[in-house]
Amino acid sequence: MIRSANFNDVMASFEILELAMSDFSDAIFGTNDKILKFDLYKKFFRAKNNRLSHENVFIYENEMGEICGAICLYNGYDSDFLDLVFNQRLKSIKAKNLIKKECEDDEFYIDSVAVLPKFRGLGYFKDMMNYAILKAKNLGFKKVSLITQTPNYYTNFGFKVVKNDVFYGEIYIKMVKNI
Repeated sequence: MIRSANFNDVMASFEILELAMSDFSDAIFGTNDKILKFDLYKKFFRAKNNRLSHENVFIYENEMGEICGAICLYNGYDSDFLDLVFNQRLKSIKAKNLIKKECEDDEFYIDSVAVLPKFRGLGYFKDMMNYAILKAKNLGFKKVSLITQTPNYYTNFGFKVVKNDVFYGEIYIKMVKNI
């Protein structure tokens, strides 16, 4: 079952989403210290109006009630606004880079998606991807996008490579699915 995240999901969602975004979270939080990153994640997760807010995170629970995966989703036209607090923090610590926009305004964006290793191969990733695509459709979007370094995971869902782009010194592949 996929459900909206709540405040009690902060630790589990951090551990899961960190699997997908560890290099990115270093840049977003301006640190690679896992304890500091968790403290910052908790602050942002419990707040509203930012990319990592509980408002944008969805949790996959299996039939036993175990949290198995998480996905972070939002409207592309909100991305600049959702990154304001991160960029303000990065400016305050004089970080080398600010957050670079990852999606277009007319796209529904899959920011991060991951499944805990012990639950992989059970279809949870597929369920979360299908959930994201259906949510985008229900919101009236015509495109869903993401960036990745592992495009083969997404081609089965109909995502096509649009371009390569550099984020924080790493090459990522932008993929889009028309819906």
